[in-house]
Amino acid sequence: MTFHLTAPDPEFLDKLALPFAVAVPATTPLHDMGNTPVPGTGLYMWKSYQPSTAAVMVRNPYFHVWSKDAQPAGNPNEIEFKFGLNFPGYKPYCPFTLHAGASGRWSAPDLAKARQLVKQSGTRGAHVAVVGTTDTVGKAITLQFVQDLNRIGYVATPKLLSNAIQNPYIQDSRNHVQVAYSQWFQDYPAASDFLNVLLGCGYFHPGSDASPNISGFCDRSVQAQMNHALRLGETNPAAANLVWSQVDRRATDLSPIITLFNPKLVDFVSERLHGYQYNPQAGFLWDEAWIR
Repeated sequence: MTFHLTAPDPEFLDKLALPFAVAVPATTPLHDMGNTPVPGTGLYMWKSYQPSTAAVMVRNPYFHVWSKDAQPAGNPNEIEFKFGLNFPGYKPYCPFTLHAGASGRWSAPDLAKARQLVKQSGTRGAHVAVVGTTDTVGKAITLQFVQDLNRIGYVATPKLLSNAIQNPYIQDSRNHVQVAYSQWFQDYPAASDFLNVLLGCGYFHPGSDASPNISGFCDRSVQAQMNHALRLGETNPAAANLVWSQVDRRATDLSPIITLFNPKLVDFVSERLHGYQYNPQAGFLWDEAWIR
């Protein structure tokens, strides 16, 4: 297979190695296909999907192993998912913490400064809806947001949606979301996978539920820096990383998004489970496990 790029891309091989990177027809729509997924060539295919309860995958009868290293044959005949339950060049930088120092680390909230900024903005007393999720963790994060916003001068209330709905809902600018939280997992070790994808002008798609630049942030000077870093990365990755560090500081000062925490993922498995493998990119390799 030959890929014809419209422009040089120093991260193309990284993107091609992503678990969800697939070749699709040029006519494939650039929006969420909902419960009608695009046909693929993997060893499993979707049998059923219920957003609030479960998803079931079964063997793809047309799949044949062509490379064990690339994709070995799976062990289970059916996989059921039940629902309900630092990149290179990065330097810590946090100007909004109490007693900000050279370490760039967050230490404690600076409520006095926060209240001062709210007052200066002329938005004190404004009503704010925080869009979160109904699961236990998501609800707790949302209520914490509400509490914090009320403490600094706003009148905040929660708006809880199911996990299947919340993410596309907050991406769609037609919903005029004021405050929301989302998660982002690094696809590959490049600053652009955070900064350009989440804050780049080209990743904001007005009126679409597939718009990873959720804040709608588009600063031409910041974008020019990111474009420069991408071009520089083709020949001098080390120098590009320094530019990305500058972009990170600039974006932090402008604060279209706020970083909360880095989560840790834990898999609890039965003693009957064998063949457990964890991949730093894809997580639990379900197709390599079996149960006795």
